[in-house]
Amino acid sequence: MSTRQRVIVFAIGVILGITLLSLMPRPDRSDRPRHPWHEQTAPDGYYPLTVKDGFGREVAVKRQPRWFISLAPSVTQMLFAMGMGDHLMAVTDYCDYPEEAAEIQQMGRSIGRMDTPDLERILEFAPDIVFGSTHTDVAIFRRLHNPPRTTALALRHDSMDGVFADIATLARVTGVPGKGARLLADLRERVAAATAAVPPREAPPRVLYLLSIDSGLAPGFAPGEGAWISDLIERAGGESVTARLAQQWGTPSAEALLGLAPEILIVTDGRTAGEQEALRRRLERLPRHSLWSEIPAVRDGRIHIIDPELFSIPGPRMPEMLEVLVASLWGDVARE
Repeated sequence: MSTRQRVIVFAIGVILGITLLSLMPRPDRSDRPRHPWHEQTAPDGYYPLTVKDGFGREVAVKRQPRWFISLAPSVTQMLFAMGMGDHLMAVTDYCDYPEEAAEIQQMGRSIGRMDTPDLERILEFAPDIVFGSTHTDVAIFRRLHNPPRTTALALRHDSMDGVFADIATLARVTGVPGKGARLLADLRERVAAATAAVPPREAPPRVLYLLSIDSGLAPGFAPGEGAWISDLIERAGGESVTARLAQQWGTPSAEALLGLAPEILIVTDGRTAGEQEALRRRLERLPRHSLWSEIPAVRDGRIHIIDPELFSIPGPRMPEMLEVLVASLWGDVARE
């Protein structure tokens, strides 16, 4: 075969090879969102870095993560509040705020419950980092942690200070400390404005916070020791009467409430119109109840119903929660 013929055969082989490659099926990546790289990225030399997570684990982050999965609605809200929500590949069934998080669910990008996430689905997404909270078992983070492919980091936030610290951690780990600093400045400004509205008093009002009151008028869950709601009540100028419960959340008896003598009762509303109507009927019965009628908050009519959606997650909406609590505790005083 002449040199010319060999060149022709080679060229034909190359053309056929390219044609065959173009006809071969390719992995479907249409469901993988485009990466929205931000202008403010980590400077050279910023990585690697090491942080201590909510379980006390030393977690090394080798490079700036581009793709995230969130195992906790609190973390989801923090990321969106920082302007980093568009890096989220998937969230949990509970991540329905803000609206963009709910849209991620609706696109089929949920990895299930925060306590029992779908590990296989998470691995299919192949995120750079998985963020969660200590409400997910540490064993799950250990299984997902596979550096340098995937880093798994748990956060712990049982108070407003804890939330603010975790926002700073998220900003540091994702390489956008400026975004975190701006968000924290805004949140602290709102907190300062809310607490400035608290009038000086010799003793804080005694506050009973309940997630519900059942059909028999038994009190539902109340915040105990270390609960973030207790922290918010204190910041609003009140004293949570159940803050000394042995656990973070417990159910005090109606008899126990007599000794605690709360002066203000705060109850989270129902989530449906039917539940809301049922709650109001129960509250109307309290002044006629043998035990509830002896409690100062009921006797004086200082009962407040608050939004359960707002007060469900410790996160960047805590300053807004604080504003609601300040209005509930001190609104009557402002009108005097």
